[in-house]
Amino acid sequence: MKSNNFIKRAVHKSFKDNLVMTLRFSAIISFVLLILYCICAITLSAVGSFSLGLFGTLVLGLLFVILFCYLLEPFLYSYFAMTVLLNSPSRDDVRMSGYFKTLQIGFNKPVLKSLSLPTTLIYSLLIFLGLDFVCTFASYVILYNSSETYKQLFDNLFNLYQAGNYDDFNTYINSNIDNLRNFLLVTQFIASLGSFYFFLHRTSIYIMRYFLVPFSNNLPNVFSTTCFKETIRTNKKYFYGNYYSIVWIYIPIILIVYSASFFLTYYLNLQNSNFIIIELSSIVITLLFLLPFAPLLFNLYVMMVDKFGAMYTSVINGRLFDQIKTLKSNYSDLSKEDQERLDYILKQRPDFKKMYDSFDANKKDAKDDDSKISKDDNADSAKKDDVKDDNDEHKEK
Repeated sequence: MKSNNFIKRAVHKSFKDNLVMTLRFSAIISFVLLILYCICAITLSAVGSFSLGLFGTLVLGLLFVILFCYLLEPFLYSYFAMTVLLNSPSRDDVRMSGYFKTLQIGFNKPVLKSLSLPTTLIYSLLIFLGLDFVCTFASYVILYNSSETYKQLFDNLFNLYQAGNYDDFNTYINSNIDNLRNFLLVTQFIASLGSFYFFLHRTSIYIMRYFLVPFSNNLPNVFSTTCFKETIRTNKKYFYGNYYSIVWIYIPIILIVYSASFFLTYYLNLQNSNFIIIELSSIVITLLFLLPFAPLLFNLYVMMVDKFGAMYTSVINGRLFDQIKTLKSNYSDLSKEDQERLDYILKQRPDFKKMYDSFDANKKDAKDDDSKISKDDNADSAKKDDVKDDNDEHKEK
């Protein structure tokens, strides 16, 4: 508890000391975010006239979300790196020009892979679809049994659809669009908020991997991700205890700002806008409120990186040793290609080569121990036989 309080005080002190500079960095990424949002909103509004339908609009919205993420990630990394420098002895040398120079590093593959965006986006989509289905079904059951208006509406829609009268079906939907939109309003709100919160939560945790890129040099991304997850899983109390001591402040901001922006956007003469635009607008507004507070998380990871980095390295070394041991045992069975690849990795990483060579030493020690044990067992056996022979001789006498 004392350790958590010390880290917490240090994080807030650093945040206050560097606030002027970090607000400038936040303004840059906020400006880029707004430009991307404007392009997205204009495009979605323009293609609305082509009647893409719910599925088409959803796909287009997802494409824009993916575009947002990948274009903003280098700016997020630069924001992170500059904040880290402000916590170092060279803080006086930090300039705005350094932010744009660091963007080049943010486009490197190891950095781009750190946040595991594809996986996070897929999970977020599944959460959105799952919550949307559950909330829609629950709302349907409640309204069907409690409102005569909605009961009649759903019955008529079902009958028209079942009869195959699709023109009348579409006409009936358009004439009752207000009731249907009110029905979908709550379900879309809960589904989008849940998936958005999950995305922010998982991304916030994976930002720690920015620090771990040097530790995972030349390692496959899948392997380093697995080691990262295992490090957190085996040190939950340390990681999440510190994590939530700082991150809790984001939760009310997300809930209040997202809720307010979602319903205000809907009711301020934008009822005719599709829900994708309303959800994207709410996400952007919430991010604009969150970005100035992002250095709190960055500062926390600065305080945690030494200890967590040692934990992470220990997990990597343990897993690597097990894999290297397996490869060493089966080296002759590997294809020539795999042997060359293994030799190249060992040449590039002296620490892995040391592990690889140490396996022989361990194996030899194990053999010596086995041999010694075997000799001792044989000696004991011989001794027992001698005692037995002496006893037999004594009995004969």
